[in-house]
Amino acid sequence: MRNCMNAKLTAHSSEYLQLFGYLPRLTRHEYSKSTGIETVTFGTQTGAYQFTGYDKMKEALIHKRQSIPVEFEGANILRLEYRISRRRGVKAQFYGDLTAYQLFDPAVYKTLCSLFFAKYDEVPKYGRQYLSIISDKITPSKWTELLAEQYRQNFPKQCQALLQTLRKCGALTDKNLERIRANDRKRQRIYATVDKSPLIAELDGYISELRGDTLLM
Repeated sequence: MRNCMNAKLTAHSSEYLQLFGYLPRLTRHEYSKSTGIETVTFGTQTGAYQFTGYDKMKEALIHKRQSIPVEFEGANILRLEYRISRRRGVKAQFYGDLTAYQLFDPAVYKTLCSLFFAKYDEVPKYGRQYLSIISDKITPSKWTELLAEQYRQNFPKQCQALLQTLRKCGALTDKNLERIRANDRKRQRIYATVDKSPLIAELDGYISELRGDTLLM
């Protein structure tokens, strides 16, 4: 089972995907080795369900049997999918098995849409600018922390590459890497958002419009 959408955007798909952060309890994979397409996937260790984003136009060009709609020709198309791939996932999300007949039930479709939107909302998005809460006193350590957060937000790909380099050379353990990511998530709740990345604002707007259309069905 899956729910998906194609977003026609102004920039290349990879520019949006690199702004997707990490989720606790879900594994984040970048780049699909099987297709060669830049992909970001969040999935459970059991493979019960996953949320994926990838360049739809590149996929269509690789799998030439797919026809490209006229309105998509030459466009930047980001594909987002929420997929339930195992019976365990179906039972967990729908509180029991589904029959083939139930797959055509509008209520099941709306639940699948809700799961799609909820997972999109849950994914942390980078590229924002943050300020410390006004009531806080800016100390040297706070200033260093704020600078680190600004760097993480505005250069997410370089930040993650640095963490992975430190991990590979043995300077950063898996446990401390998870502690760093937990602290990153904590800081996002502490700091006040000044603005968000124009790319994320564009994608959020697309999702919001789609969400409204779905609720009216």
